[in-house]
Amino acid sequence: MGRRILNCLAVCILLACMGGAAWAEEAPAFVPGSWTLVVLPDTQRYTVEETDPGLKIFPAITQWIADNKSARNIQLVLHEGDVTGGNLPSTWEVASDAMAILDDAGIGYCIAPGNHDYDGSNPHQNSPSRDATLLNEYFPVSRYERMPTFGGTFEPGNTENSYHLFSTGNTEYIALAMEWGPRDEVIAWADMILSEHSDRTAFIVTHAYTYSDGTRYDWAAKGPSQDYNPHCESYAFSAPHDGTENVNDGEQLWQKLISKHSNIRMVFSGHVRWAGARQTATGKDGRQVHEMVAVYHDPPEGWIRLLEFRPDGRTVQVKTYSPYLDRYMTDDAQQFVLDLAPSATKDILIRELDKAAERDGIQTDPAELNLWKALPYESEEFSGVMLGEGGGTEQQPITIRLGAQGAYRIFLGLYGGYDANLLRVKLTGDPSSDAVPIQVTGNRTLVISERYWKEADLTGKDLILEGSGDEQRPGALAYVRLESIRERKDAYPLVITNDGHGVFLGEDHTRPEDLLKSLVQIPDGTCMQMLLWGNGCADNCNYPTKVGQFYPNAGQQFKAESSLARNLGIWKENGWDSLQTARDYARKRNWEFQVYIRMEAFKAPFPFDGQENSTFFNEHPEFHCLDRDGQRVVRLSYAYPEVQQYMLHLIREIADYNPDGICLCFVRGVPLVLYEPIMVEGFMKDYGVDPRELDELDPRWMDYQGRVLTAFVKQVKESLDPAQRLSVIVPANELDCRRWGLDVATWVREGIVNDLFPTGQRFDEQDIHRDDPDNLDFTYFANLPGRENIRLIPLLYTWTKFQSDFAAWEQLVYSFLDQGADAYAVWDAEGENFTKVKDIGRTLDRYQRPEPPASREIKLRSLQGFRMDRYHYFEIV
Repeated sequence: MGRRILNCLAVCILLACMGGAAWAEEAPAFVPGSWTLVVLPDTQRYTVEETDPGLKIFPAITQWIADNKSARNIQLVLHEGDVTGGNLPSTWEVASDAMAILDDAGIGYCIAPGNHDYDGSNPHQNSPSRDATLLNEYFPVSRYERMPTFGGTFEPGNTENSYHLFSTGNTEYIALAMEWGPRDEVIAWADMILSEHSDRTAFIVTHAYTYSDGTRYDWAAKGPSQDYNPHCESYAFSAPHDGTENVNDGEQLWQKLISKHSNIRMVFSGHVRWAGARQTATGKDGRQVHEMVAVYHDPPEGWIRLLEFRPDGRTVQVKTYSPYLDRYMTDDAQQFVLDLAPSATKDILIRELDKAAERDGIQTDPAELNLWKALPYESEEFSGVMLGEGGGTEQQPITIRLGAQGAYRIFLGLYGGYDANLLRVKLTGDPSSDAVPIQVTGNRTLVISERYWKEADLTGKDLILEGSGDEQRPGALAYVRLESIRERKDAYPLVITNDGHGVFLGEDHTRPEDLLKSLVQIPDGTCMQMLLWGNGCADNCNYPTKVGQFYPNAGQQFKAESSLARNLGIWKENGWDSLQTARDYARKRNWEFQVYIRMEAFKAPFPFDGQENSTFFNEHPEFHCLDRDGQRVVRLSYAYPEVQQYMLHLIREIADYNPDGICLCFVRGVPLVLYEPIMVEGFMKDYGVDPRELDELDPRWMDYQGRVLTAFVKQVKESLDPAQRLSVIVPANELDCRRWGLDVATWVREGIVNDLFPTGQRFDEQDIHRDDPDNLDFTYFANLPGRENIRLIPLLYTWTKFQSDFAAWEQLVYSFLDQGADAYAVWDAEGENFTKVKDIGRTLDRYQRPEPPASREIKLRSLQGFRMDRYHYFEIV
């Protein structure tokens, strides 16, 4: 006891010297309905025998975690690294035995190894080696695979880089651990995993990220002035590895990975002696990332971090606690509250109700009455766990946490069993419950009835399920579906296109300003905020290009557009620059200015061969697209590096005009790749089959085309200045995008594009795009992972429907804005067309949102593990 008192006094003196960190027996109480993430700072001194009382501390910590699993709703444990004090078998045995307590308790954990976990026999004399760690001997993949949270690892049989998946209520999470000084290939793996799970809130743990002053480790800027950087000679990995060249510190991780992913909300690290610093950084998409370092092993007193995520879905209470001392540190550096500002509103499906509900309201024994039964099920759309009435005369209400912010439409998936005809529900604060009917056709035991209940602002509210009120007719709630209702803005921006052709028609130009006649007619004070200006047709440019060719080309211009050729000749003769003229005028009007490029408009047959007549196309027939029979198609294939490089030169030339962005127009036209030898050979190498023998909609063929074109789009993005945006004009729906190799989902998920313009059109039997605004599947684009990081702007033509039924056309625009579009775009919006569209963005209050269907039915496949759609249990009851 005396030794422990002296140790405590020593820590008190140390804390006093460090600025008055305070101890307290109590901290803010754990809030029911919260869940806890436990963070273990460096445990190195708790594994070394000569450290007193170190060997007692590690198992004391993990035993406390196991004992408090239920009381504090502990979901996962993160270890920040330096698990051991020297990478010796004896130290790993101590760590393994201590963590086995969590194994026995069924608590998953995620370990990020530290520098001391790579040490040789003497950690103070030998530089670490990636081959030296004993982590994989004591914490093999087989041990991880027994955890309910385990997701996977970077390398087979190696747990130095791993990730875990878990969920609480209706929120899903991913925790990803990265090795000491992560290699570039590990960062690439993490980038892929985070992209695949972009719908999950992400936590990153790695040993050296945040320094003791709260800033990131940054060797390039600060060098050895920050102690123990992974790039320091004594900490870098030795041969045969790449030394400091393939090691990344905190700032490099931020730039290469963390700043890019909108789902990363927290980064945890250790390494620095006695540190509890933090900072909040801002990612590229504007969301906040909380970065924290916690190290308390010297002196060894067992301090850990407890992060308690409150039921409101955004408040996190951070505490620093020692299970060994049973005390908290309560100064501002060690006890604080974080705000996880909610991400963009999105639809929510709560289908595992046992996880979202109060646990004390669910049966743990079938003999318990008046509680709720957790009933696993599978339907034709998804699986889940429903809550069914548990029998008894006084069925108890149960609260289901929704965790939603803002306004939603509420849909309830109801199961009536044999003959229940209603369930009673209410929201927190409602004066009384509502009876929601369970109405189905046919056999009631075979379907879930989804019923629309009502609209409500769900901020801070939960659902209270009261039951049917009839013990003879028990019912169940299978799921809750929340359909977001986005808050309407006072005004939405208008984007218009100008193809760069029509402005050259008409009377002869006598000065550059004659180009701007249609734009000058646009009055101030409208919704107009962006101009998409066409450069011409692919490399047939309307400005003095050095990469492509300036109109008019050799050959006879199409007669109907002779004034186009004449005026372009005037511009060419006078040396005027239409791209510069349009850019300067857009800036004068304070419009955003992007240049759009028709990606396939190099060449056309007679009678348009004078209008589209690319020199590059004519000189390189070997790069032409080929159909499956080998017939040439009037397109250049972007499968060829030479075509890609040629277009990259053109794009870079346009980008040097310093527009706000470059827009790739993929609807004028497609295809961009077909069955060229380079495509056929590449596909056969990957899949072992000739793509010409497959249906053109074969998923493998569409995926392969997508990979080829995505590589090109990435190069375009990398070629632009950081401040310039990359936007894309794409077809109306998922299939039309995929069939032409436009992997929009990847572009959005990986942040390759900044603006997305899905277009209201369809393709006819000759693959000609036709006006069809009703074909635009806005829901698909709005629900793409990563959508919150881009501007989503539907683009409609002023053609068929606009001219024949403008009221219906306008209602479509309203519906897209009501569903969350960031702006609206109109093709050829000039003259009278502009008069019609200029203020739609200010009049959304005219739009009446359609009423949802009162109900629908979902077929049930199994209940409680038994098949329902055949071999029905009615045969035995």
